[in-house]
Amino acid sequence: MASNAASLRLAAALAAALLAAPAVSQPTADLYGEGVAARHAGDPARAADLLARVAAAEPDNSDAHLQLGLALLALGRLDEAEAAFGETLRLAPDYSDARLGLARVAQRRGDRRAALAALEPLGPAHPEAAEL
Repeated sequence: MASNAASLRLAAALAAALLAAPAVSQPTADLYGEGVAARHAGDPARAADLLARVAAAEPDNSDAHLQLGLALLALGRLDEAEAAFGETLRLAPDYSDARLGLARVAQRRGDRRAALAALEPLGPAHPEAAEL
């Protein structure tokens, strides 16, 4: 899983995002939707900013942590992405997309063994796991 330093950086980023939020903040559902839309539109920096705010406001929202991890992965911020995927799995241990995210982080690092270990719980029949 992520190093303590990566976890601390993620926590600091989430805290900073929460502190930077306006006094009358936008509902987190709106921020979440905008963050996912930004990620899909190819703007991972904006997505990461919005999704970090959601994750800070709703720390038990596994979907927000997953989407944040995907945005951070797209930015190449592998330690922070790994921490976000780890948090997703802490909240929702069977979240297969978080396992795929961890495998992608390991793959980007060139760590085939860690990638396979992340995918193992999904089994060989999982289509995206087989692709990776």
